[in-house]
Amino acid sequence: MSKEFWDNYHETCEKWVKPDPFLEEFKEDLPAGKAIDLGSSDGANSIYLAQNGWSVVAVDFSSVAIDHLKEESKMKSLPIKTICSSFENLDLGKEKFNLILIGYIHLEEQPRIDFFQLVRSLLEENGAVVYLGCNWESNPKGYDRRFLSPTEFQSYFKDFELIKSASRLDDFNFGKEYECQAFMNILKKK
Repeated sequence: MSKEFWDNYHETCEKWVKPDPFLEEFKEDLPAGKAIDLGSSDGANSIYLAQNGWSVVAVDFSSVAIDHLKEESKMKSLPIKTICSSFENLDLGKEKFNLILIGYIHLEEQPRIDFFQLVRSLLEENGAVVYLGCNWESNPKGYDRRFLSPTEFQSYFKDFELIKSASRLDDFNFGKEYECQAFMNILKKK
């Protein structure tokens, strides 16, 4: 989906103000450190991490979403570094992170391969990757194929250890027609 689509979405839809319930549920498994939230959207997850002691970098290619996050983090006096960029153009130099949060990313196969290579390059030794997504296989309406199943996600990180896995039925407050089997995987670099 295009930058214009997401800018329009963030201009017209209600802001995401609550963190993903999976983050709240598994916060004990994620000791504070340095995190990057890739596909941060309005930044509810970034804000949650910052409020729980994380140093956070939030990345999204929607300038509207990043502006919302900047406003919210300023109001809450949270030092979240925001970057408006596509993954293809993201340049963080040699910066590394203890936690990489990936939330509901929609990518075709080749950009997905490139994206996961970027994720690997940003992760500290013994760091963790948290993936939040919709399991496209579990949706009877054939949810967007650019989402992954838990098994597909793990196939990109075969040399990582699965720390936690969970799923839940969720409609993201949009109604039954948007319902999907949301899942979360926490993988740790061996």
